Amino acid sequence: MRLPLALLVTCAAITAQVPTDTVLLLETPSSLTSPYYKLVSVFGYGNTTLRAQNTVLQVTSIATDPTNATRYFYQSGASSLAGTWQSDLGRLAVIGQNQWGPWSQTPASRLEVGLQQIFTLDAGNVFQVAKAGGTPAPLLSQQGAVDLAVVDPFVYVLSNDPNAPAPIVEYNLLTNASRTLTSIAGARSIAASPVTNELCVGLDNGDLVRIDRTTGNSNGATPTGLGPIVAVGYTRLGTIVYSDAITLWSELAPTAPIYTSPTTILDFGIGLPPTASVVPFGEGCGLGQSWSWATNSLPHPGNANFQLGGRNLPGNHAALLTLGTNRTYASTLMAALPWDLAPLGAPGCMLLADPAAAIILLTNAAGETNMTIPIPLAGSLVGLEFSGQWWSSYNNTIALSEGVVFVIR
Repeated sequence: MRLPLALLVTCAAITAQVPTDTVLLLETPSSLTSPYYKLVSVFGYGNTTLRAQNTVLQVTSIATDPTNATRYFYQSGASSLAGTWQSDLGRLAVIGQNQWGPWSQTPASRLEVGLQQIFTLDAGNVFQVAKAGGTPAPLLSQQGAVDLAVVDPFVYVLSNDPNAPAPIVEYNLLTNASRTLTSIAGARSIAASPVTNELCVGLDNGDLVRIDRTTGNSNGATPTGLGPIVAVGYTRLGTIVYSDAITLWSELAPTAPIYTSPTTILDFGIGLPPTASVVPFGEGCGLGQSWSWATNSLPHPGNANFQLGGRNLPGNHAALLTLGTNRTYASTLMAALPWDLAPLGAPGCMLLADPAAAIILLTNAAGETNMTIPIPLAGSLVGLEFSGQWWSSYNNTIALSEGVVFVIR
């Protein structure tokens, strides 16, 4: 079956949402089989566990690539495979190829990625290496250095002195000159805005301090009420995301944490380049816990063959695919999402996406089905977000899948 073009255009007109940036979160695993990595929506729309991740490595830091929306780097600590790794993130939050070694094979506590280079911090020493690989070169040394921020052509090195204010050092990659921008007490983490001339520093007492990168001036501290700010970052919209050891917060969803870790948050990076994506989110219920999504391509304008598929559904059976443009509100029910379906005879099941459109499909013997959603070549669709969920009834029991969200780019 094919979803008519008119239906996609109609759905697009319902809600022109801002594209969803995501936090790539690094946390401590609770066991060798527990996940390290989550994708978390900066708008508070939910989180996704990355598929096919390796939980054996002792990872200390993670950073997204500001020039490649599907690539990130992470730093493995003291082990036989210590050093900087590169990983690619594929469709449906599946980790693809991992590569180790071209950049560094020594431990580090922090790393950041610039437009052309990777920077690591180890015991107060900052090293740089090209993204193409090579031998890391010393950049500078700073006693008490605890974190890095990069906004080309500048690298910012944050220090912490328990007894006195410690410097934030700015290094210019073009001139090889450095200066002390300012000094601050109790600093823990730092980030640089990609759209304004601003740094944000997270303190041990839970405060956030915004600093002008030109003058070094600050308008004072903003209390968060949290413990030490272990990581801070900027979205491509210039808003701040920050975390203590347990909770992750976003200025775009300020009323509650956008994620609460069952273990410990170590670090995070934020995806900056806008990109087409297909990402599952939430959890299924009943038999739906074993169902999964499939897709044949990315949702680009003009992709007439874009498909959403279901896998492991009941074989030779009817399945319902619901699609909409909202993950926080169901216009058809006039209710906030997620919405408990217990009153409809589905205890433990949550509606995760607005069911503005519903399509009945038949599965094959293996429980597979595909829905073709042709995407018109229309600039008005760029940046729009759509979400969906699979439904099925088996042995008089309703089951739902996890949700899926796709953004057209």
